[in-house]
Amino acid sequence: MTSGPSENSYEGESAALSGGAKTVSCSGCSNKSSAGYIGGDNAGVANFANVQSSATTRSTIRIKYINGDKSQRFADVSVNDGAVQRVAFLPNGGSDPGSASLHADLKSGTNTVKISMPGGAWGPDLDRILVPQS
Repeated sequence: MTSGPSENSYEGESAALSGGAKTVSCSGCSNKSSAGYIGGDNAGVANFANVQSSATTRSTIRIKYINGDKSQRFADVSVNDGAVQRVAFLPNGGSDPGSASLHADLKSGTNTVKISMPGGAWGPDLDRILVPQS
């Protein structure tokens, strides 16, 4: 068995946070922080503006998240202002990050990944996103 491609990691708390989104403490997260308050009453958004890809390709983006609820949460993910994909984030107890993924078209060079949840519903807290280098 061979290992998968190397990944670039982008921290949730380092994304451009707008609306009600803000950095929150997260003991199990990679930097002990995450981007919280995605969606909700103030329509919080996390925008990752400098996501790098070495090739124009369809790729799998992994999202490490926290969902301490007893039911799934959702978030809308858009890459390079393209079509929105609604992703489900299953409950994971709220301490150690779970993982969700989606397939998206990346361009060679700089890409943007926007994660939001319109309509007043809450999305997950975002630990980080992981994007293959090639």
